[in-house]
Amino acid sequence: MSVTPMAHQVVMANSWAQHPDGLCFNTSDPGTGKTIGTLLGFDRCPDIIDSKNKRMLILAPLSILEASWLMDVEKFGTYKATIAHGAKAKREKALADTRYDVVITNHDAVKWIVKNPDLVAGFTHLVVDESTAYKNSQAQRTDAAMKLRSHFSYVTLLTGTPNPNSVIDLWSQTALLDGGQRLGKSFFRFRATCCDPVQVGPDPHMRQWKDKEGALDYCMDMLKDVVVRFRMEDCIDIPENVTHEYFIDMPAALAKAYNEFERRAIYENDGGKVSGVNAAILVKKLLQMLSGAIYDENGEVVKVHTERYDLVMQLVSERSASLVAYNWQHELDSMVSIAEKMKISYGVINGKATPKQRNQAVQDFQNGKLQVVFAHPAAAAHGLTLTRGVATIWASPTYSSEHYQQFNRRIYRNGQTKKTETIRVGYRGSREEGVYQKLDGKLENMGDLLSLFTQLNQVRKSA
Repeated sequence: MSVTPMAHQVVMANSWAQHPDGLCFNTSDPGTGKTIGTLLGFDRCPDIIDSKNKRMLILAPLSILEASWLMDVEKFGTYKATIAHGAKAKREKALADTRYDVVITNHDAVKWIVKNPDLVAGFTHLVVDESTAYKNSQAQRTDAAMKLRSHFSYVTLLTGTPNPNSVIDLWSQTALLDGGQRLGKSFFRFRATCCDPVQVGPDPHMRQWKDKEGALDYCMDMLKDVVVRFRMEDCIDIPENVTHEYFIDMPAALAKAYNEFERRAIYENDGGKVSGVNAAILVKKLLQMLSGAIYDENGEVVKVHTERYDLVMQLVSERSASLVAYNWQHELDSMVSIAEKMKISYGVINGKATPKQRNQAVQDFQNGKLQVVFAHPAAAAHGLTLTRGVATIWASPTYSSEHYQQFNRRIYRNGQTKKTETIRVGYRGSREEGVYQKLDGKLENMGDLLSLFTQLNQVRKSA
């Protein structure tokens, strides 16, 4: 082993290796080194048959198969790893080749692997990275993952955001871990135990599920023997991160279009009674408009207001290295145009970028060749280390609290030596302010559960 693990990574490793059922739910913060802790746990797990037959399959987001996992296995130095992705023959060869101790593949691969179970017959350990990929109990890949899990003796889940929206998000993840031993085998029974239905529209069937008081404590008690949790501030000496907000006034034309669209949409939705589903669609459209674009009757962009992007790029120009989150293509186009005029070096990470392009952008940013990286939160929320950055700037808000927290941790993580900022940009008096507040609210709820996990871990260490 060529890596010297930190003390908290040893605790992570032992929590998995020494668990009597071979289970671990690692909910430590992004940036705390869960991958190295997991590899050390694999190293310390008792051999199932003998050391030659101990093999590990890792399921992870496609974007970090190489940039995070393959690189960390190589750093660890003990095991040989390969990626099973691409053509069918290539995937089959990677899984069947016993020269590789670790095989890394993407989440959607479970639907293919479960149809070919012989390919995992020799595997003993399963790692599910960013396990919220399986939080939807009705999804096909969740069903496939449940079937795949039965082939493994040791299983660990990794995510820094285990319940981004509700305790409901925990059920299928933990069922994947333990087959329903701790939170029950029935999702609907679990939901009825932990949540209350709240009507959100004129139809009684339009409802959402709200966590009951004490639901977090109940889940904590059920999961206490499998959870390991470290806050980054408790285990890594890192300068503080502060949040700033920059709200500006809407241009007159945009304000007029925004207000008219909002009034018309509400009126057309059942005389002012907007259902939960329609409200979500409405707010998404309003946010898209607030991001600067005015659309014609065919949904085509006819004008993009760039005032907010002038502000974003001014903030970028005043800082040595920044990561900027965007949600819409017209945002990226506006910021790239301004960056080129200001002669600011930039890179882009989004769903169109190949793994090679992503890795190059990260390398160039870390080496000081880029002053800013523009990134879509869905493409850059996991697995990237951009610690040269001193500011994360939200050009417009996301609706995903998981993406919000994970994206902010790309610069605020192990290896950061400078004070950092999270900067949120929006229009004053608009629904953007409410979305940022909603993100804070969700994070407060998730933080309640994570703080309980932290307390449990502190008790465990002192025992």
